[in-house]
Amino acid sequence: MLPILLGSLIALAWLPVLLKFLRSWRERRNPISLAICLIVVLAAYVPVWVASDQIHPWSWLGVLVVDSIVCGFFYVAVAWSDRHFRSDRRSRNN
Repeated sequence: MLPILLGSLIALAWLPVLLKFLRSWRERRNPISLAICLIVVLAAYVPVWVASDQIHPWSWLGVLVVDSIVCGFFYVAVAWSDRHFRSDRRSRNN
């Protein structure tokens, strides 16, 4: 029960990242944004899949830890990018 709960929470943490890149795909049609969306979907699905399978507890814990660290890096990278890099797209849209 605990692995599925933790995997689901990590999957939910990926949703804002997915929405950000999905909006980016819709606005600019940049194929990199679409590729990142697919990677985020995979990253959100893996913890739930691993947690629901009958594998060694250390294996699923390792996957959950690595996946949550990667998700955290996405949050940091997006915040860092918004804070430190001027976007020409924003100034053209305003």
